[in-house]
Amino acid sequence: MDTFSVLNNETGESVSVPISSVPTTPGSTISDALSVGFFELTLGPETGSQYSPDVLTISGGTLVSGDSLNSRGTTENNNVPWRAHDTNFFGSLGCLVGQSDNENGSIQTIIEKIFEWGAKFGDSINGMLTEYDEIDTDREKKEALK
Repeated sequence: MDTFSVLNNETGESVSVPISSVPTTPGSTISDALSVGFFELTLGPETGSQYSPDVLTISGGTLVSGDSLNSRGTTENNNVPWRAHDTNFFGSLGCLVGQSDNENGSIQTIIEKIFEWGAKFGDSINGMLTEYDEIDTDREKKEALK
Protein backbone atom coordinates (compact mmCIF):
# COMPACT_ATOMS: atom_id res chain seq x y z
CA MET A 1 0.00 0.00 0.00
CA ASP A 2 1.18 3.52 -0.81
CA THR A 3 0.29 7.12 -0.03
CA PHE A 4 -1.19 9.34 -2.73
CA SER A 5 -0.84 13.11 -2.19
CA VAL A 6 -1.89 16.20 -4.10
CA LEU A 7 -0.90 19.80 -3.50
CA ASN A 8 -2.51 23.15 -4.17
CA ASN A 9 0.48 25.17 -5.40
CA GLU A 10 -1.30 28.45 -4.69
CA THR A 11 -2.20 27.82 -1.02
CA GLY A 12 0.32 25.13 -0.05
CA GLU A 13 -2.56 22.97 1.19
CA SER A 14 -2.21 19.24 0.56
CA VAL A 15 -4.25 16.10 1.08
CA SER A 16 -2.96 12.50 1.31
CA VAL A 17 -4.78 9.17 1.28
CA PRO A 18 -3.77 5.48 1.26
CA ILE A 19 -4.02 3.73 -2.09
CA SER A 20 -3.03 0.55 -3.86
CA SER A 21 -0.63 1.22 -6.72
CA VAL A 22 -0.91 -1.44 -9.41
CA PRO A 23 -0.53 -2.01 -13.17
CA THR A 24 -3.72 -1.38 -15.16
CA THR A 25 -3.84 -3.76 -18.09
CA PRO A 26 -4.31 -7.52 -18.39
CA GLY A 27 -0.96 -9.27 -18.60
CA SER A 28 0.91 -6.30 -17.16
CA THR A 29 3.64 -6.67 -14.56
CA ILE A 30 4.92 -4.59 -11.68
CA SER A 31 7.15 -2.71 -14.16
CA ASP A 32 3.91 -1.23 -15.55
CA ALA A 33 3.05 0.39 -12.19
CA LEU A 34 3.54 4.09 -11.50
CA SER A 35 6.93 4.84 -9.96
CA VAL A 36 7.17 6.36 -6.53
CA GLY A 37 7.71 10.08 -7.02
CA PHE A 38 6.11 13.10 -8.65
CA PHE A 39 3.49 13.05 -11.39
CA GLU A 40 0.75 15.17 -12.91
CA LEU A 41 -3.00 14.50 -12.62
CA THR A 42 -5.85 15.66 -14.77
CA LEU A 43 -9.28 15.90 -13.17
CA GLY A 44 -11.56 13.53 -15.08
CA PRO A 45 -12.48 12.50 -17.64
CA GLU A 46 -16.01 13.65 -16.86
CA THR A 47 -17.27 10.88 -19.17
CA GLY A 48 -15.57 8.00 -20.94
CA SER A 49 -14.38 5.93 -18.00
CA GLN A 50 -16.15 3.23 -16.04
CA TYR A 51 -15.56 5.35 -12.93
CA SER A 52 -16.35 8.79 -14.40
CA PRO A 53 -16.73 11.42 -13.20
CA ASP A 54 -15.01 10.33 -9.96
CA VAL A 55 -11.69 9.58 -11.60
CA LEU A 56 -8.31 11.21 -12.18
CA THR A 57 -6.05 10.60 -15.18
CA ILE A 58 -2.34 10.15 -14.43
CA SER A 59 -1.30 12.62 -17.13
CA GLY A 60 2.41 12.76 -16.47
CA GLY A 61 4.93 10.71 -14.55
CA THR A 62 7.08 7.64 -14.95
CA LEU A 63 6.36 3.93 -14.72
CA VAL A 64 8.66 1.49 -12.94
CA SER A 65 9.78 0.36 -16.42
CA GLY A 66 10.96 3.92 -17.17
CA ASP A 67 8.16 4.64 -19.68
CA SER A 68 6.69 8.13 -19.40
CA LEU A 69 2.97 8.86 -19.23
CA ASN A 70 1.71 11.53 -21.63
CA SER A 71 -1.15 14.02 -21.18
CA ARG A 72 -3.72 11.36 -22.15
CA GLY A 73 -2.43 9.04 -19.43
CA THR A 74 -1.01 6.56 -21.92
CA THR A 75 2.48 5.51 -22.96
CA GLU A 76 4.13 5.08 -26.33
CA ASN A 77 3.41 1.33 -26.17
CA ASN A 78 0.05 1.26 -24.41
CA ASN A 79 -3.15 3.14 -25.25
CA VAL A 80 -5.01 2.23 -22.03
CA PRO A 81 -4.98 5.33 -19.76
CA TRP A 82 -3.54 5.10 -16.27
CA ARG A 83 -6.27 6.25 -13.87
CA ALA A 84 -6.90 6.86 -10.17
CA HIS A 85 -10.31 5.95 -8.75
CA ASP A 86 -12.02 4.12 -5.87
CA THR A 87 -13.34 0.59 -5.58
CA ASN A 88 -14.88 -1.26 -2.66
CA PHE A 89 -11.48 -2.84 -1.99
CA PHE A 90 -7.79 -2.17 -2.54
CA GLY A 91 -6.90 -4.07 -5.67
CA SER A 92 -5.90 -4.13 -9.31
CA LEU A 93 -8.74 -2.36 -11.11
CA GLY A 94 -6.76 0.76 -11.92
CA CYS A 95 -3.35 2.35 -11.59
CA LEU A 96 -3.96 4.09 -8.25
CA VAL A 97 -6.93 2.56 -6.45
CA GLY A 98 -8.45 4.01 -3.31
CA GLN A 99 -10.93 2.20 -1.12
CA SER A 100 -14.46 3.62 -1.09
CA ASP A 101 -15.56 4.89 2.33
CA ASN A 102 -12.12 4.36 3.85
CA GLU A 103 -11.95 6.19 7.18
CA ASN A 104 -8.46 7.43 6.19
CA GLY A 105 -9.76 8.92 2.93
CA SER A 106 -10.07 7.76 -0.67
CA ILE A 107 -9.61 9.03 -4.22
CA GLN A 108 -13.03 10.66 -3.82
CA THR A 109 -11.59 12.63 -0.87
CA ILE A 110 -8.85 13.87 -3.22
CA ILE A 111 -11.35 14.76 -5.98
CA GLU A 112 -13.62 16.64 -3.58
CA LYS A 113 -10.63 18.62 -2.28
CA ILE A 114 -9.50 19.47 -5.83
CA PHE A 115 -13.01 20.79 -6.60
CA GLU A 116 -12.91 22.83 -3.36
CA TRP A 117 -9.69 24.38 -4.67
CA GLY A 118 -11.65 25.58 -7.72
CA ALA A 119 -10.49 23.04 -10.31
CA LYS A 120 -12.74 21.98 -13.18
CA PHE A 121 -12.75 18.85 -15.34
CA GLY A 122 -9.68 18.87 -17.54
CA ASP A 123 -7.56 20.92 -15.11
CA SER A 124 -4.20 19.51 -14.00
CA ILE A 125 -2.59 19.38 -10.57
CA ASN A 126 0.64 18.00 -9.12
CA GLY A 127 0.70 14.71 -7.27
CA MET A 128 3.16 12.51 -5.44
CA LEU A 129 3.24 8.79 -4.74
CA THR A 130 5.19 7.60 -1.71
CA GLU A 131 5.63 4.28 -0.02
CA TYR A 132 3.10 3.94 2.77
CA ASP A 133 4.20 4.65 6.33
CA GLU A 134 1.38 6.63 7.77
CA ILE A 135 -0.73 9.36 6.31
CA ASP A 136 0.93 12.69 6.87
CA THR A 137 1.01 16.13 5.36
CA ASP A 138 4.27 17.29 6.84
CA ARG A 139 6.13 20.39 5.67
CA GLU A 140 8.83 18.40 3.81
CA LYS A 141 6.24 16.68 1.60
CA LYS A 142 4.53 20.00 0.88
CA GLU A 143 7.87 21.61 0.01
CA ALA A 144 8.83 18.69 -2.24
CA LEU A 145 5.58 19.00 -4.21
CA LYS A 146 6.09 22.71 -5.01
